[in-house]
Amino acid sequence: MNKNKIKLLLASFLVGGILILGIPVISADTSAYFNSDPADRPTLLVSNYTDYHGSNANWSTSVSADAGETISFLVYYHNTSSVTANQTRLRVDLPSGNFTSLSVSGRVWANNASAVIGNTSINLSSSQSLSFIPGSVQWYPNNQSQAIYSLPSGQTGSEIISSNGLLLGDIASGWAAQGYVVFRVGVSNNQPQSTGSAPTVTTNSATAISQNSATLNSAVNPNNSATNFWFEYGTAQSLGTTIGYQSVGSGNNSTNFSSSVFGLQPNTIYYYRAVASNSYGTTYGSILSFTTQQLSTPPQPTGSAPTVVTNSATSISQNSATLNGTLNPNNSYTTIWFEYGTTQSLGYTVGYQSAGGGNYLTNISAYLSGLNSITTYYFRAVAQNSFGTTYGSILSFAAQTGATYQPGALPLVYTSVATFIYQNSALLNGTVNPNGSLTTAWFEWGATTALGNKTFSQPMGQGTSLYPLAFALFGLNANTNYYYRAVAQNSYGTVYGNILSFTTQTVFSVITLVPPTPAAPSIPSTPTYPVVIATSTESFVSLSLLTDENDILPGSEIYFAVVYKNIGNDKLTNAVLKIILPSEVDYVSSILPPSSISGKTLVAFNLGNINSDSQGMLNIKVKLNNAAKAGSTLMPSAVIEYTDAAGNFQSVSAYLTINIKSLLASLIAAWGLFLTNWLVYLILLLILIAYMIYRRFFRKETAPVETNVFQR
Repeated sequence: MNKNKIKLLLASFLVGGILILGIPVISADTSAYFNSDPADRPTLLVSNYTDYHGSNANWSTSVSADAGETISFLVYYHNTSSVTANQTRLRVDLPSGNFTSLSVSGRVWANNASAVIGNTSINLSSSQSLSFIPGSVQWYPNNQSQAIYSLPSGQTGSEIISSNGLLLGDIASGWAAQGYVVFRVGVSNNQPQSTGSAPTVTTNSATAISQNSATLNSAVNPNNSATNFWFEYGTAQSLGTTIGYQSVGSGNNSTNFSSSVFGLQPNTIYYYRAVASNSYGTTYGSILSFTTQQLSTPPQPTGSAPTVVTNSATSISQNSATLNGTLNPNNSYTTIWFEYGTTQSLGYTVGYQSAGGGNYLTNISAYLSGLNSITTYYFRAVAQNSFGTTYGSILSFAAQTGATYQPGALPLVYTSVATFIYQNSALLNGTVNPNGSLTTAWFEWGATTALGNKTFSQPMGQGTSLYPLAFALFGLNANTNYYYRAVAQNSYGTVYGNILSFTTQTVFSVITLVPPTPAAPSIPSTPTYPVVIATSTESFVSLSLLTDENDILPGSEIYFAVVYKNIGNDKLTNAVLKIILPSEVDYVSSILPPSSISGKTLVAFNLGNINSDSQGMLNIKVKLNNAAKAGSTLMPSAVIEYTDAAGNFQSVSAYLTINIKSLLASLIAAWGLFLTNWLVYLILLLILIAYMIYRRFFRKETAPVETNVFQR
């Protein structure tokens, strides 16, 4: 036999043997599975929401309830396999009709994972039925016990009780990707049958279309069932953004509703539709579209900063007064408000209102309540338009003496231990008791006990209880000791808390490619919004500060979403949303134009009134500037200040941490994941063996040729 043929035959046998041996190794199992770890929670949990909500959810596998009460369900998922679970779905099989005792099952499955089923027992005091509550579905993915995420693919949440289930998408393996979905059902007697039905909704043509705004219109009939209504819009027919969420009652008449959307791009097509939902289902109006006006060369502005004068207060009583001023918008759309307080540092705002864009003097006023008698108050009028902000003179008045007079006192202030300490940021904490007098508070801090720096002043109200005070510091140096103290001030004087200290983290150069698997975290007693600080005796607002970015690169643009909701029974007034940005972050844009921007780090938005059970969301676009350092941590914060139905000042704050990563760290981490894959090693080994076969059997050996370099 020819020598080359023998070589070819031996090579074929060798390569064939390698491939045969490699087949069972390469064909890895692609099946996923859920909730198989001993530390996992039950797939389905239940709680009596009426009896146990707030901080005591009392999750269990059985529950008892009476007619008129509300029950919460929690569906838990954890991909305990080593592969991604494709197109994961959740479903709970709610019973139809009336019953007194029944087992309810919930399941989790994926395209490549069999269903795992959990069961709970429901015991009712009388024959009742369970009805799904629209809008109650909340998703907590990626090991987030506080941050609520929007459902993917425009789902409303009602899919969780349908045969196809609620689609969550691909779920990665490991504890970091575990999560759960919570929703509520009402316990009600189906006898007699209700006469309601799903709402009727019609999307109408948009009006008042400009370069960057438009008014969306609709007609809604609740069809005899309590109905919620909103608009969805976007630059594609998949929409993606909601606005104008509100309750429209339970009548049986068609009513027109409108909502204005701002921050649009000029000469752009926008799609939108109206949506209404009640206990009988969710109805979607037709998708219509409009095109914003083309951006034209703007005429040279002819306006100027507003003219504003503070006038004397009137109607002064024991605990109220009317603040007055005079304004000229000077041909530019102007917003006005009043600032007030018991010291000339002021600190509180009231009476946000639009004053148009005319060129004439007009009187402005705001009603102030909840004052202390025989107390001096300072105030001034403020106006702002595109040309600037104008402050009126600071005037004062004294509330009258009355039989209900309760003397105030110096505030009490305590400095608390700092938390969320990173390389370049930390959260300062303290508590303040206003002692019955309108109080503002802040932190003083620095690298020595002399301090030297001061944070923004925060209004603390005039209650008589201890309220938490917090502020996120940013732009700090790594591995540095910092000192700080809380300070409070009212009309009786200024009080300083003790000086405490903390040390920022060291900059680490070692990058861990494969972090250890964390222990299974516990499910909180009740999933809540991430309200970190609530400076009120009874918070009527839930507040979330969210982002879809966790680790970002310097120079990146990201979006923050601020979600707020009035969870009380009364209308809240004079609501102002404040966003405090780290110095490494620059504000770019938002849907709602800001009412003011102070020093590029404090961005304020006038929300006006927030009706009971209404909610809103504000998207803010920001960008990391040149001060952003790889390996540091950002800590933006959001604050809503408002006046409750009793005339008391209230405040709620939320914080968010985001890591800044370097491009080198990203590449090293990706390479580490690449090297930890056994399939990569197998492929490299096969390539090496193939090369050796080529060198041994196929490469032609040729004798070296001697060449005279001078020979042509």
